Amino acid sequence: MKFYYNFDMVGSPNAGYFINNITSSASAPMKAYWDSLNLQPEENVEGQGRSDDYSFQQAGIPTSGYAAGADAVKTSGQASKWGGSAGRSYDSCYHQSCDTTGNIDATVLNRSADGVAYTIWKTSVGGTTPANDFSLSVNPATATVDPGASATATVSTATTSGSAQTVTLTASGAPAGVTVSFSPSSVQSGASATLTVSTAASTAAGTYSITLTGSGSATHSTSFSLVVGNGPTNPGGTWAAGTTYQAGDVVTYNGVSYRCLQGHTAQVGWEPPIVPALWQAV
Repeated sequence: MKFYYNFDMVGSPNAGYFINNITSSASAPMKAYWDSLNLQPEENVEGQGRSDDYSFQQAGIPTSGYAAGADAVKTSGQASKWGGSAGRSYDSCYHQSCDTTGNIDATVLNRSADGVAYTIWKTSVGGTTPANDFSLSVNPATATVDPGASATATVSTATTSGSAQTVTLTASGAPAGVTVSFSPSSVQSGASATLTVSTAASTAAGTYSITLTGSGSATHSTSFSLVVGNGPTNPGGTWAAGTTYQAGDVVTYNGVSYRCLQGHTAQVGWEPPIVPALWQAV
């Protein structure tokens, strides 16, 4: 927890302009904003130790907050610089039934609300406009096809900071005979595109990693794994330990069909449902 802010009694009708722990690091943006309005805020002595921020302060967490005053009395000096009536409490209806929505000074409430917004902005992001950025992902991230077949997936983007931007999609690393396309080829971050990967009848069997790249104000990439088999060279066969399988082979195990993702020699404990890196249900 970086700071704790408490905004209590910020619309008092005979308002003062007070800041909790006015010299603390937590209060700096609050004081800076009110100083910009020439309000000459003072330490909130009245609220010290009586409000919700006190327990955080006692735990060593920097605290601050705005206050417009409660049942303490406004001095003549305060009335001179802030207006209002000297010799009267900041809020004569404090903790009383007359403290209704009609018991509010809109001016101090507005200045407090603006200062709160300014403080949270400065504290959370440093007061600078965050750079536009996005994320990129693909689902599913792998596909298995026979030579001459194609596969599709969804490429998704999301705006992670700043505003939405145009993201241009490209691909690299596809083997000979494989074409990769996007529909559409560019999107606004937050939207998605359809990835189509098409193989040729001559595409060699194997596992290929295709890099998908999104380019905008930043560049991000993700990987798509394409497994090209030799065709169903073992269609309907039953999985058996000791058998050498090639990528693309199809077997059955307990009545379920699986396609081999990587060439290997089967061993006990490598049954298709147990090793999803080697087998994909079809």
